[in-house]
Amino acid sequence: GLFVSSGNIVDPNKGYYLTLSFTNEYMDYIYALLCSMDLEPKALKRNDEYILYYKESERIEDFLTVIGAGKFTLELMEAKLLKETRNNLNRLNNAEIANMARTAEASAEASEAIKFLEKKGRLSHMSPSVQETARLRLEYPEYNLEQLRQVHSKPISKSGLYHRLNKLISEAKNLKD
Repeated sequence: GLFVSSGNIVDPNKGYYLTLSFTNEYMDYIYALLCSMDLEPKALKRNDEYILYYKESERIEDFLTVIGAGKFTLELMEAKLLKETRNNLNRLNNAEIANMARTAEASAEASEAIKFLEKKGRLSHMSPSVQETARLRLEYPEYNLEQLRQVHSKPISKSGLYHRLNKLISEAKNLKD
């Protein structure tokens, strides 16, 4: 009855917020009652109204369970799970897009340097392993470092491959300066 007469809950798809509004005479009693059940709410006064509230989804779930609204507790948990899953998928998607953009940027920079070195006749003076890396970078511009290292004729670490590509880029920069 307490929640029905004085409570409000925000749609869990929009946020987590449950309030109980009272006049001053009931505030202390309700606060003490909730605290005795390990449901200590936060409190504030707005105009002549006293408000007890919860902003954490777990605390709202506990409150709803205690008042016998188990069905709504499950709905809240489901909405929270869907929201977390959606957020995690968005985070993963954003990270993947950022990784692809970095790979494309790095590949373009290395490819430009390699083409410049070829044009200046300097690539043929570099070690065979660096020449192989240059050839493979041009052949597989969409590959990230892990994929690119796997197509080398001899095993190479990602850091070794990164070092070779940086060597090509540095050499090209030195020639341009």
